[in-house]
Amino acid sequence: MNYSEEKKRTVDPIYVGSTVLGIRYNNGILLGADIRLNYGSLCKFNNITDRVQKINENTIITSTGEYSDFQEIIKILKEEALEDSLNINSYLGPNELIHYLSNISYYKRNKMNPYFLSTLIGGIGQDNQPILAHVDQYGTLITGNYLVTGLAHYFCNAILSEEYPAEGYKSLTRDRAMELLHKCFGVLYCRDTRSGDTIKYGFMEFNESTGSIDYNEVLRKVNTNWDYNQFLTMNNEKFYLN
Repeated sequence: MNYSEEKKRTVDPIYVGSTVLGIRYNNGILLGADIRLNYGSLCKFNNITDRVQKINENTIITSTGEYSDFQEIIKILKEEALEDSLNINSYLGPNELIHYLSNISYYKRNKMNPYFLSTLIGGIGQDNQPILAHVDQYGTLITGNYLVTGLAHYFCNAILSEEYPAEGYKSLTRDRAMELLHKCFGVLYCRDTRSGDTIKYGFMEFNESTGSIDYNEVLRKVNTNWDYNQFLTMNNEKFYLN
């Protein structure tokens, strides 16, 4: 391998995380990602529980794509949040971090060395309302009540558009939001060969009784059933002739 080929490897995805989903509900936002990393089509790691992370007291993030790029943007955003926390009269919330991530992604894209990421980021804004946004590798920024990445565009948008309340996020509870995302991850596990069956959820919400912002995480497994008769009775016809 010559030097030019070796340098080119730095802009190729290696360890890649699959689809992530996000949704707004009445008091906050919920992000979900499986805990699996793939090396090509090979499942390389199945215990990566930090694919959903808290940036500061009011912002969380998750991402599809190259894991090392995800670690880099986490480091950058947390450093910005820490520096901001030292300033008494400053405020760095989800809206500011969303636009900052969009700007640095656009800058990297212009340098022909983009972050190979499709990122969902959001949290609780200054008005105590949930914010959810999607930033891709080109810096394109989209906001919405629910956002998806990867193959979820083909399978989960239909589910969420049909079942998300027409009245908007204020009529959606956290339990119902979790139910919708878990249903989507169940479909993805059956349809996407790079999806795992253990999902990490992170939800950040405004607690009206205490006036604080709470963040919690939970791991849930996708319900699967492999007891179909065809699976149980099927033989390899090359070796087991009836």
